[in-house]
Amino acid sequence: MTFPEMTVGDLIDLLSRCDRRAPVRQAMNPFFPMAHRLAQVVQSVDETGRAVVYLAEGRDEDAHSATCRPRSPSA
Repeated sequence: MTFPEMTVGDLIDLLSRCDRRAPVRQAMNPFFPMAHRLAQVVQSVDETGRAVVYLAEGRDEDAHSATCRPRSPSA
């Protein structure tokens, strides 16, 4: 079973609805989500040669912050 992947355009559309001054965090592990600070956007190619963009976390020791509490922008 394959799942559609989010594209750069999808991400831009979603981010355009957010406060431009808000810090960006990436939530990992849906069962115990931790917030990760993003530091880089890296464009590369995957194993098939298709373009892919990675949102990379920072290298500093506090790049992993506390557990995150995602909420809907409409909440």
